[in-house]
Amino acid sequence: MRKIDAIEEAVREAHAAPPDPPELNEAEAKAARDLEEARYFKLRKPITCGKLVLDSLLCDPSELSGEKFFQLDMQFRTEHHFVYATSLNKTGESLFLAMVLAELNHIAVEDLRKISFPEAERALRRVQNFLYRESA
Repeated sequence: MRKIDAIEEAVREAHAAPPDPPELNEAEAKAARDLEEARYFKLRKPITCGKLVLDSLLCDPSELSGEKFFQLDMQFRTEHHFVYATSLNKTGESLFLAMVLAELNHIAVEDLRKISFPEAERALRRVQNFLYRESA
């Protein structure tokens, strides 16, 4: 490297933007934690599902495959054919959302009945919010 190039490089480095202050890094870390926490619905009272005790439920279906979507859709169509046939918003139906929530948490839909009424409604809406959000 020529001496003049080295000097120009040193000048560029000296005038480069300073690194982000620590509070920005902490803010980014907090945002990442908040985003991860938003994927889960915290239960006020844990539920027991077989040998499993859950104090929160995963509500973000983004890691499920398209194949799993069509399996759940077919299961919904088969098990709840009247609701499926008469619903204008099939993926917004509580029965379908409960099937998705159960699949995400590797539990039976019946286990979701152990959750309190208000928490069940809020957990299902959280799943629905993830289903309908736009990709970033």
